[in-house]
Amino acid sequence: MKIHSVSIFFFAHETEDSSKILDSVVKCIPGLSLNDFSAEFLEGHHGNRIGLFRASVTSPRAKEVFQGTIRSMDKADIVYLLSTLVNRLEKNRLHIRVDKQALIAECKPRIKDGDDVVKIQVSLAATKDELKAELSKIAQDG
Repeated sequence: MKIHSVSIFFFAHETEDSSKILDSVVKCIPGLSLNDFSAEFLEGHHGNRIGLFRASVTSPRAKEVFQGTIRSMDKADIVYLLSTLVNRLEKNRLHIRVDKQALIAECKPRIKDGDDVVKIQVSLAATKDELKAELSKIAQDG
């Protein structure tokens, strides 16, 4: 399965330690380095400072990042990802959100459909069935 690119996004609020979050993301999502990230600092609604961190990796590293992320997940998260795949696909992009706090505390990418997440966007050249087969194989292999 061909992966064109993987983009990672997350916000760090003024009350959070942005370097701790960034270090955790790099440590816990295989194939990333600190040099992949850029930061932009924004002003929130109440004047608070919010950091927007972004990274984008392209092929061939993109496949390493994607597969490494999926392999780092618990089987239950992969099964949940498979069961909600239709809602996560937009044309040739797969959208995954992982719990930012679990990534920091456990170094584990856990699917979370809410706020306080690390967003992972995967641009791929694969059909939905090919993606399902790839995810199913990773889930079975453990």
